[in-house]
Amino acid sequence: MVTQDFTNDHALAAKALRIPLGNLGAFASPYLSLQDWLKRWPSKAGDHRSSILLISSGIDYFRGGFDPVDPDLDSTIERAQKENVNVWTIYYPGEGHVPRGYFRVFNSQANLSRLSEETGAESYYLSFDRPVSLKPYFDELLQHLNNQYLLAFGSAGGGKKGKFERVRVVTEVQHVQFLTPSEVFLPPAQ
Repeated sequence: MVTQDFTNDHALAAKALRIPLGNLGAFASPYLSLQDWLKRWPSKAGDHRSSILLISSGIDYFRGGFDPVDPDLDSTIERAQKENVNVWTIYYPGEGHVPRGYFRVFNSQANLSRLSEETGAESYYLSFDRPVSLKPYFDELLQHLNNQYLLAFGSAGGGKKGKFERVRVVTEVQHVQFLTPSEVFLPPAQ
């Protein structure tokens, strides 16, 4: 349950933090939760790029978590691409027996990785174990965030309803890699 929408007021945000309790959060979906956050994301005028860091086991307990590809993954990726949000993920295993199965862990890491890659971000994980520290992931993420560039597209190409378009970004500079979404959403023509 979200008790506070996005705010720049740190005291208000801290006051709203709660520890997840019992069964109410036990059958949640990281992908449906992320879609809910994206719906609440504050809209900004003009071109912008935003990021979310998702720390999760990637297992969708709401849907059972047995499918190789989560049924909500594609719609979550599409929503993030439309909102121009890249989603960085850190795999962190859950408690108990369910999140320890090789098949589930492999699929959930693959889903988290796909979510990140297709929204122009990266996914971090250390085998199937808990990382000793999250600091190396945070350090690398900070380096990426400090070296971002915004590539904007004119609104004329989106047609009446808007559309997704594949893009390829290259450079003549050697040893440079770009993290880009698999597709960008061209908004409807104004």
